[in-house]
Amino acid sequence: PDLLESGSTLAHQLADAAVTVLWDRDGMVPLGPNIPVTTLTLADHSGASRYWTALLQEAGCRSIFTLDPSGDAGGLATELAAISGPVLLTICAVAAPWQGLTGWAPQFLEPLRALARRVPLGLVLLGTPYLADALPEATLAICTYAYGAESQQAAMAVLQGFNEAQGKCPVNLKGPQR
Repeated sequence: PDLLESGSTLAHQLADAAVTVLWDRDGMVPLGPNIPVTTLTLADHSGASRYWTALLQEAGCRSIFTLDPSGDAGGLATELAAISGPVLLTICAVAAPWQGLTGWAPQFLEPLRALARRVPLGLVLLGTPYLADALPEATLAICTYAYGAESQQAAMAVLQGFNEAQGKCPVNLKGPQR
């Protein structure tokens, strides 16, 4: 039991230390209690997105949409056009850019870029920093290097201002890094 507890404590400490704010152009973090944003989630791991959705609901997010990475963008542009306030886009994905995989669903990229030109758009990248390069228009980009529960909790704590992001990005990105 003590070993299990020690392992859990260590996992939380590592996750807390790894959260990285890649950029925050307009001081979007901290979002504060009862996050007044629309949230979109794109996930290639449904378990990860279900847990993240529960954290968002617990934090008081008002509108939560899940984008299916295998779906088409069909009515997405129309839905996004109706959004008037800040948006938090969370991507739960693993990217291996050296293999040509980006983790992005390319059909969503143009509608999301158009949205980022109209309203503050924050990116929460659960799993990899590489996806930030696809949407440098984002006001905020925050990254964890895993998408497990500990990483998601650590990202939420930074977004809400309970913890300070301590991580450093280990790769060069095109966006406006800190």
